[in-house]
Amino acid sequence: MKNYESIFIIDPAIDDIKEAEVFAGVKEAIIKNGGKPVNEENWGKKRLAFTIERKPRKFTEGVYHMLRFEVDPEKIRDLNRAYRLNESIVRHMILKKEA
Repeated sequence: MKNYESIFIIDPAIDDIKEAEVFAGVKEAIIKNGGKPVNEENWGKKRLAFTIERKPRKFTEGVYHMLRFEVDPEKIRDLNRAYRLNESIVRHMILKKEA
């Protein structure tokens, strides 16, 4: 297994309970794919550097989350798909961490 870091932005219009469910869903997808969450951080609501347009809305701010985890490299494609399928996640990025 390799170390990865994921940063994702959640729709700021959803309530705290739904936000916690989205975050739990991301962790569940990692575990389901044989991974192990290591560290998580909620960076809070921040203004975006540029407007993100997702029909029918335009986002100028979002709630940032960071999650470090371990998983097999073959499972990254499945995790990216899980992020894209979640409509509450505005944008995401998964980075491989060097040892």
